Amino acid sequence: MPWGFRDARARARKAKRAVESATLQLYNIKQEKALAARKAWRSASAGFKRIEVTRASVLLNEEAFEQERARYGSGLVPYRSLLEAQRDYDRAKSNYLQSIIETLRATVRLSRVDGTLLARNGLDWNAVEPYTQLTAPTVDLDSVSAK
Repeated sequence: MPWGFRDARARARKAKRAVESATLQLYNIKQEKALAARKAWRSASAGFKRIEVTRASVLLNEEAFEQERARYGSGLVPYRSLLEAQRDYDRAKSNYLQSIIETLRATVRLSRVDGTLLARNGLDWNAVEPYTQLTAPTVDLDSVSAK
């Protein structure tokens, strides 16, 4: 039974399968990256809309609180009603601030995914690289022995 190039053909098939596997892994990575980008974009877009809605809510609750304060000042409503209006107003302000925070976080995630985070802050990978290297501190032996 002749052996011929049997070993070489087996290595070629193995290499071909490794290339196919690497190609599939690359495709999966690209799909995950696209999914992360879509998710970050949707999150940021929804955040901006939520800011608009919560801003309107704050304005409406502020107006309702001022009306309740005026009614309380004229003796038309009890103090509890004024406190409830103030609670609603404070809750609306808290929701507004929370929506701003979440939108900023979503914007940062989007900047990470699309690669503009460093550029937006005036940095590039070459400037960041020295800070990512772990180096052992150097000790001047002459100054240590002099003590």
